[in-house]
Amino acid sequence: MQKAMKLILTGGLLMAFLTACGPTPEVKSDVEADEVSEKQPATEEKENVEFKEIEKDERFTYYEGDVTVSGRYEYYANAPFLGDQLCFYPDEATKNLIPRVDGDDRDVWFCFWKEDQENSLKLFGIDAKAVLRNSNIESVSGKATIRISNYVVDGMQSEVFDTAKLKAVISNEAPVENLTVEATKDQL
Repeated sequence: MQKAMKLILTGGLLMAFLTACGPTPEVKSDVEADEVSEKQPATEEKENVEFKEIEKDERFTYYEGDVTVSGRYEYYANAPFLGDQLCFYPDEATKNLIPRVDGDDRDVWFCFWKEDQENSLKLFGIDAKAVLRNSNIESVSGKATIRISNYVVDGMQSEVFDTAKLKAVISNEAPVENLTVEATKDQL
């Protein structure tokens, strides 16, 4: 009973405070919001909101925001270090959008969240099961323009990689299968 009374009093105080602060902003329906956004053309600045650091610990630095980058994606199916992992290597024109701290001179690349791997592979048009069944395929790659968010820098100086969430594949060339060294020798 006391908890219920506290909630009622807190809610009442909050309503009184908000009323005293002036009118609340108008909330637009999805249709109205779409109509407004159609009238305002999207600009590159709006699309590429730089990543903003939101948290840092001894090993990881976490960023929020969305950016659009172009470059090469690669799904490592049967590779020793990156087996069953989808990664992206931004091109020269867009790699500066990826966060780097002073002194970090590692190549700019990242892999997509393991938890979202199945969806990411689907967005790139990669049939992971078929690729994994063929031990002659080391990786599958192609060029794409993508939108990413929730970037995480792994600062450990070891065999690690940064991660990002794939939000959208904007454009994508058909993936190409890259054969293992052994399979290539067999073909010669």
